[in-house]
Amino acid sequence: MTLSDKQKMRLNVAVAEYLYHTGYPGVGEAFVEAAGVDYDKRSKYSASLERKWTSLLKLSKKIRMLQAELDEAKALLALGPIRKPAAEAGFLPAATATYEMRAHRDEISSLVFHPTEPVLVTGGYDSTVRFTDYETGESLGKPLRESGAVSAVAVDASGSLLASASVSSIRVWQWESRKRLKSLTGHEADVWDVAFTPDASHLVSASRDTTVRVWTLDTGFCVKILSGHSEWVRSVSVAPNGEVYASAGADNTVCVWGADDSAPRAVLSHHSHVVEVVAFAPATASVHLAKLQGVDADEPTVAAAQYVASGGRDAMIHVYDAAAGALVASFAGHDGWVRDLAFHPCGEFLLSCGDDKSVRVWSLASGKCVKTYTKAHSVFVGAMAFNVRSPVVATGDVSGGLKIWNCVAP
Repeated sequence: MTLSDKQKMRLNVAVAEYLYHTGYPGVGEAFVEAAGVDYDKRSKYSASLERKWTSLLKLSKKIRMLQAELDEAKALLALGPIRKPAAEAGFLPAATATYEMRAHRDEISSLVFHPTEPVLVTGGYDSTVRFTDYETGESLGKPLRESGAVSAVAVDASGSLLASASVSSIRVWQWESRKRLKSLTGHEADVWDVAFTPDASHLVSASRDTTVRVWTLDTGFCVKILSGHSEWVRSVSVAPNGEVYASAGADNTVCVWGADDSAPRAVLSHHSHVVEVVAFAPATASVHLAKLQGVDADEPTVAAAQYVASGGRDAMIHVYDAAAGALVASFAGHDGWVRDLAFHPCGEFLLSCGDDKSVRVWSLASGKCVKTYTKAHSVFVGAMAFNVRSPVVATGDVSGGLKIWNCVAP
């Protein structure tokens, strides 16, 4: 860029004025002489350099803000079509699945939606972790391969970390690169479930060695061993506030643990057979469950999310007040093992699946089954998840079959 004579004159006067008034008079005089500055014009352009510099800083800040907004908009567009969040309406799965595929060569043991990307993560007994675009039904990239059957997968709340459990070890992966960050070893038998704490500072695991373990992710060390079950621990869940854990065992019990406790706060023994799954309710469910419990409830908050549900081989689903260690409700309807549970993000419903090949929807307001997908799969349905980002449900079965269900208004 070439300056005009007038622009050069203004700039030189402004520079000279700046030098004289910031403690460099000698330099200012030398500059005036060398540049041939008409210093009589100094009053007209006094402090113009400071004004120009301030304007430049403001403009630079504005550019950075606009660039950040542009980057955010691009990121949202990259996520695919923006649909109404499931939490804003009581959307339920359509009568038939949108996509159906055989995602694994053996049983799908676990599945989870990524919190920001349109990706479903599945773990299977074929020793792989696989990735599916749930908006197109297409497989994404290469699977992660483990040395044995994958019993559980989990993604942290930010979407930056992925955890997988296989045999007696746990692996933590960086989401973007799929690079393995840590291997967590210490369990003395198969690890059956894993769950991140909300801040992703710790990972909680359940194992066939009858223990629940807590791992700090910055070092990969086990910082706590929780012993309260007498048999295989099959499932673990972390409360939305991160302060309470729940575990389900083959000893027919659900144990509730404080994050700082070394012994269970409550041992819930309402199941008559192995407890397959335990899941904390979201904060949005607190109002409905409090009414079902017969107590007053304020607006839902994370701190109020004290309810936990369990499903077992006795075909029963129980919902507990974890803080009080009390049974709130029991749901009966499945004709076989209840394998997995998923709370609706809006807090109004609990979904379940099991060995009777069905998926059922339970109203947390009435305590009744309001919808049944009788033949959701042709074989046992062992895993399910409800996407918080958009109204989509995924179910996996013991043959490796995967179904993705778009939800519709009831």
